Amino acid sequence: MSDERPAKVDSEKIQLLQLAMDQAARTNTYWNIYVAVVTAIFGVLASGKAPVDKHVFKLALSALFLVFAIGNLRAIEAVGEVRTALAAVLGAEFKEITVGLKPASEWGYRVFHGLLDAAIVACILFVKWPAPSRD
Repeated sequence: MSDERPAKVDSEKIQLLQLAMDQAARTNTYWNIYVAVVTAIFGVLASGKAPVDKHVFKLALSALFLVFAIGNLRAIEAVGEVRTALAAVLGAEFKEITVGLKPASEWGYRVFHGLLDAAIVACILFVKWPAPSRD
């Protein structure tokens, strides 16, 4: 048996590692909120109860969605900055773990989010949703 003992890791590094993992979970939470909002929008549109035949409604819904989407992206980017800083502080000591905690590039998030946002706005504006019945 070897007398080697594992290197002692100070509690501050453990707390930073936990904070980094919490930040990664926050990113997932923001994506989950995004998916929930998009699902709700499409649910309302597909229900046939919204005035989807009105261009003003579709434009207003698109504008509100874009305001939400920009806020969501900015929150994801802010969490990404914290994750990047934490990964840098944790450094080589936790290299195997911090590689997975580093966020995607800022432009990666922007392009991916932007393409999704454009597709959703296109669906809001151009899909022929069932209109409310005129009973």
